[in-house]
Amino acid sequence: MTQKIKYSITFIIIFLIGILFERFDLDNEIVKTFKNLVNSTSKILYSFSNKEKIFIKIKPNNFQKIVKNRESALKSGILKESTQKWVPAKLELDNINHNVRIRLKGAFSDHWEDESKWSYKVSVNNDSKTIYDLKRFNLQPPNTMSYLYEWLFMKALKKEKLINLKVIFINVILNNSNEGVYILQEAITNRTLENNGKKIAPIIGFNKDLYLAEFTNAKKLQKQGIIDSVNGLEDTFWRAKIEPVQFSLEEADQKQLSYLKKSIYLLESFRDGTLKPREVFDINQLSKVMALRAILGSSEFDYRDIKFYFNPETSLLEPISKESHVRLDLNFKERYFSWWIDSSKIRPHYTSNTNFFLDLLYKDIDF
Repeated sequence: MTQKIKYSITFIIIFLIGILFERFDLDNEIVKTFKNLVNSTSKILYSFSNKEKIFIKIKPNNFQKIVKNRESALKSGILKESTQKWVPAKLELDNINHNVRIRLKGAFSDHWEDESKWSYKVSVNNDSKTIYDLKRFNLQPPNTMSYLYEWLFMKALKKEKLINLKVIFINVILNNSNEGVYILQEAITNRTLENNGKKIAPIIGFNKDLYLAEFTNAKKLQKQGIIDSVNGLEDTFWRAKIEPVQFSLEEADQKQLSYLKKSIYLLESFRDGTLKPREVFDINQLSKVMALRAILGSSEFDYRDIKFYFNPETSLLEPISKESHVRLDLNFKERYFSWWIDSSKIRPHYTSNTNFFLDLLYKDIDF
């Protein structure tokens, strides 16, 4: 067989393999299989090394409700918080049983695309003791929280005397199935303020429902080949509802209601340009948060992931930041943009938009 024939056969084989990879998306399947292998191995290794274990028991009929929610999310490509239902469960930690409620967590598929390891929200019932001094917390696979980076981010916030959340690595056994290491992260509540030495006052933020609804609609339009007419998703910043976090209007006294009104006024005035950032935020704290995210290599700083605590002593909003978004799986040159230097740079993974939230901050030279 001549060299020319050998080269031709080799070329044809490579060409056919390329067609197969393209036709059946084999490259993604190989990557997915490799990730599953790594996750499975890590589950086994971690279960031997970690003594901290949480045992969760969910009755079959209730667990099926979670399964159906996940199946619905897989079909639509997004998990809508409004459609999620809490189900009762038993949680055991250090031989102490707790009555809890649990549901799926996470808008996007990285939280629930794995065969069994999904993200959850957990709420401890009033008739049970706290868990790690918490009544509400999230359980998430480490990959959804940038592995060690979320823990490191919280440690850095604490060192800088900024509001931070408790983060614990723990082994989760769900219905006798060892799911391996999870990250337990405190949910933002009044207990967060107490743990950070803050007076109780409203915590507010931008609701992300509108963004998620338009994200879903944009995906549908793109599948139909309609791209040019899709609005930029960052435009939802201007229309997102400002609302409190874990705030009961029925139980709040007049003082807390006045604080809530003031805090919403401040954030809305920042958005419409009536007030400068220094008149709305504790910019020393907010700029520290941004600097820490930049140092860690956070891929974004957007309005949906940050909440604000109204400090009644200063009448300013203080940042409560989480989700470090250190994207270890992305190509650095293609996906990492210097949002902390130039917020006007168009980002290829968004729909041709700048970050309006950052633009408003950068208008204040003090910030």
